[in-house]
Amino acid sequence: MALSPGRSSPSKRRVRSPNAAGIRSMLIDHFETDATDEMHAVQQELKKCQQELDQLEEDREELETTYLRKIVDDHQERIVWDAHGLLHLDTARRKGKDNDYLLSTKERTALTIIRGICFTAYIHDEKGRKEMVSAMGHFDINRNHSRRVRPTMITMTPDTCRESRAGESIRQFSLIGGKGSDTSSFFLQKDNGDSLYWGKLPPRLFTRLKQTRQYSSKDINYLSTGPGGSYYAELKNGTCVWGTAVRDDLFHEVVRKWEVYRVAFGPLIAIDDDFNDQFHYMSSWIVVGLDGKAAWRNIPDALHTLMMEKKTGIAEVSLGRGSTYFIQFLDGTISYCLPQAVADVCEKIEQHGGFVTNVSLHVDSDDFIIR
Repeated sequence: MALSPGRSSPSKRRVRSPNAAGIRSMLIDHFETDATDEMHAVQQELKKCQQELDQLEEDREELETTYLRKIVDDHQERIVWDAHGLLHLDTARRKGKDNDYLLSTKERTALTIIRGICFTAYIHDEKGRKEMVSAMGHFDINRNHSRRVRPTMITMTPDTCRESRAGESIRQFSLIGGKGSDTSSFFLQKDNGDSLYWGKLPPRLFTRLKQTRQYSSKDINYLSTGPGGSYYAELKNGTCVWGTAVRDDLFHEVVRKWEVYRVAFGPLIAIDDDFNDQFHYMSSWIVVGLDGKAAWRNIPDALHTLMMEKKTGIAEVSLGRGSTYFIQFLDGTISYCLPQAVADVCEKIEQHGGFVTNVSLHVDSDDFIIR
C-alpha cells in the first residue's frame, strides 16, 4: 500500500518528548503548589475514613443486636450466638412463671426454620428406626405400608409429627457407630434438655459413666463418637469426657483447653512406617470452639483447603467414611462430599426448594440423618 508523503506507518506511532523549557515549567508548577491544598486533601481523606469506621461500628452493633444474646447465669455474662443455644435457653425460660422470654415468637419461629424443621433419615435397623421416629413424634411409619414393605428411609416434617414437631424441638443429633454391629445407634437431645440414645454407647464411655453413676442418657448433654470407640461427651453438670482409639496428644490438648462447640471424628489413617516395615494408625478429627476457633487433623484435602480459605466460623460439621464430609458455615453456605445415596437425597431436597443445614455421618455406619 502506498503512503502519502509526511505520514508515518500505521503500525508505528510517534511520541513527542517534552523540551527542557516544558520540564522546567512542570517542576515550577509542582513546587509552587499551595501546601494548604495538600493539607485539605489529607483532612478530607481522614474524614472519609472516619465515616467508614463509624458505619462499620453501626453494622457491628446491628449484627450483635440481631444475632447475639448476652445471657447472665450465676452472675456470669456470656454471649450465645448459635441457634441451638438460643432455642435451648429460651425453652428453659418459657418453663418458668416469670414470662422472661429470651426470644419473641417471631424470632423463635425464624430460628427454628433456619436451623431446619424436617429430617430425612436412613436407619437400616428396624428397631432403631422405630425408636428414632417415635422420639421425634412421628406417626406410625408402617400405617401406609404393607407388612412386607418396611421403609428404611423416612422423612419427618412438622405436619407428620405430633406435638414435638420433628425438627422444631431437636437441638442435637448424632449417629453412634458400632463396627460390625447390626444395630443402628443414635443420640438425640431436645431444646428442653431431654436426651435419648438408642443402641450402644462406646464401651469405654459407658464404663466411665457407670463408674461415676451417670450412665443414663439423661446425663449426656452432647455426644460425638468415632472409630475404635472414640468419643467426646459433655454431661449436664458441665463435665467433659473423651477418649481416642489411638494415642493423640494434640486432640487431648485442644479439647482440654478449649470450650468445645462441635467435635467430628473421621476414619483412622494408616501410615506406612518404612523404617519398621509396619503400619501405625493416626486419628482424624475436627474440633470447633465456642469462640469460633477450629482445629483439625488428617481430614480430606478438599475440606482442609476450604477451611483454610473460608473466613467464616463453622456451624455444623460431620465426617464419614473415606473422604466424605459435610460442613455448614455461619454465613449459611454449605459444602459436602457425600456417598452417592446421601448426595442424591440432598439434591432432591434442594430441587424441591428446600435447603440442607446438617448431615450426620459416621465412619462405622452407612446410616445417615439429614436436616
